Amino acid sequence: MSVMESTDSVTEAQRKKIIAQWVRPGKFYKETVRAGDIHEFHCKIMNIVKRLGFSDYSCIPLYNPTALNEFLLSSYPKKLRQDYTAGGFHKYDIVLSWAQRSAREKNAPTPVYQSAITYWMLSAPIKTDYILMNQELLSMVRRYGYRDCYNIAKKAYCNANNAILFSVAIRNADTLRLAEKIQAHEFTLELLAQTIDYVGSTLFPEYFTGAATPSADIDREGLLLLQKMGEVDCTLKRAMDLLNMKHRTGNYHMARLRETLGVETNCGALFEAIKRGLLTPRV
Repeated sequence: MSVMESTDSVTEAQRKKIIAQWVRPGKFYKETVRAGDIHEFHCKIMNIVKRLGFSDYSCIPLYNPTALNEFLLSSYPKKLRQDYTAGGFHKYDIVLSWAQRSAREKNAPTPVYQSAITYWMLSAPIKTDYILMNQELLSMVRRYGYRDCYNIAKKAYCNANNAILFSVAIRNADTLRLAEKIQAHEFTLELLAQTIDYVGSTLFPEYFTGAATPSADIDREGLLLLQKMGEVDCTLKRAMDLLNMKHRTGNYHMARLRETLGVETNCGALFEAIKRGLLTPRV
C-alpha cells in the first residue's frame, strides 16, 4: 500500500508507520551528507546504528577490492578485521559470494541471517575446503562475541552489475534478541543501506569506486542534487523533493556549486561536473 492510498482500513499506528517509512530516508541523508571525510561518515553511520539498538555494522562495496582490505566503514573490532584479512577469508566467505550473486538477480535479494547460512554449512553432506574455511570463519567470529548477524545485499548505486554488502550485529547477543531488533527496524535498515551507498559513492568515490574524491571547495549538497538530477532526468525542484531538501537550501547549494565550477546554468554544472569526473556514472 502506498502513502497516497486510503488509510481507512489501517490503524492510526500503522498509518504513522507508513508515513515514517517515507520520511526516514531524508533524515538519514541530512545526517550523513555533512561528513567531511570517510572517517566522519563512518562515525555518523555508527551513531544511527547504535540508536537503532545494534552494536556494530559494516558496509562493503564488493566491486572495490581495496574496500575488503581497509574496512573503513566497519565498527567490528580491529583485531577481527585483521584476522579476517590475514586468513584470506575473503576468498571463501560465503556471504560475499551470496551478495555478488544477488546483484545479478532481477529481483531484490532477501536479507539473510548468518545463522541460516551456518545451518546450511553444518548440514552439508560433503566437507569441502570451501565449507571448512567458512566453518573456521564462523568459529573466529564467535570468539569475538558475534553469534549472529543480519546481512543485506543491494545492487550498487554506481554499478548495477555489482553489490554492496551491509550487515548489522549485536555483540554477545543470541539470534532471538537480534531478530527482535531486526523486526522492529527491518525497513529502516534497508533505507540506511541505500543512503550509505548513494551518499558514499557520491562524496567518497575513492572508497566506493576507486575514483578520486571531490575537492573540499566543491559544495557536497549541490553535487548530490546534480547527481540526482542526472540520475532520474528531473528538474532541480524535483531533485530537492526527492532528497527531502528545502528549496531555499537547495538553491543556495546549487548557486555555490555553479560558482565553483564557473558556469551559469544547472545544465552547464552537470556537464562540467561530468567532465571533471565529479559525478559517479551508473553502469
